[in-house]
Amino acid sequence: MNWKKQKRIKCFEIEIDLGIKDFAVLSNGEIYKNINKASIVKKLEEKLKREQRCLSRKYEDLKKHKTKKGEATRQNIQKQGLKVQKLHQRLESIKNDYINNDVSKTVKTKLSYITIEDLNVSVK
Repeated sequence: MNWKKQKRIKCFEIEIDLGIKDFAVLSNGEIYKNINKASIVKKLEEKLKREQRCLSRKYEDLKKHKTKKGEATRQNIQKQGLKVQKLHQRLESIKNDYINNDVSKTVKTKLSYITIEDLNVSVK
């Protein structure tokens, strides 16, 4: 009986240290990895870079050659812009889902209070 009370006392509070290398480190030793280092996020960011470069080239091409046969048209630019928007939305939803899952895991442990590190970082 005494052992259960001691265990419950330890679980009533938790401290969260937010960082750059890892997303969050909890005082109970649990570590949440940084989602930006995940392979799917890296692949999507590379794809986003390619699609944005393609969109930029189409804009520049349209500026230089107003109406030449075989050049990018406004419809092609709109299609490419839609591709870029979808990739941004997909990346945002992946990151938000990861954060929401981590927060829900922490909150479901029914703690009395949660302490989050508050740093004022300034570059001089």
